[in-house]
Amino acid sequence: MVKEILPFISESTIISIEETHHKNKKDAPSGTALDLERFLNKKLGLSKKINIKSVRKEDLSGSHSLTFKNNNEEIQITHKSLDRKIYSEGAFIAARWLIDQEPGLYEISDIYLP
Repeated sequence: MVKEILPFISESTIISIEETHHKNKKDAPSGTALDLERFLNKKLGLSKKINIKSVRKEDLSGSHSLTFKNNNEEIQITHKSLDRKIYSEGAFIAARWLIDQEPGLYEISDIYLP
């Protein structure tokens, strides 16, 4: 979805990322939020920093929201995990993906952020 929006983003667009996770999550911002920031900076060639807001609450699986805002409109994309088993499913997808790769060093973002 994010790739579909990119052609409409200009230097004046305000981009922000908000992530929410359970209160015991150690990293803030999360690796996923930082991956999204790197992806957007790379694809858009941005010269400004993207604001990342990290929220930690009781017993949540997690959510990430991207907001693109200009003078006249705002577009928001949100992904919410409803159950933590999504993370084990993601690990299985990553393992299957690795089977077809050349030997080397990979990051999880290589799978979901081309």
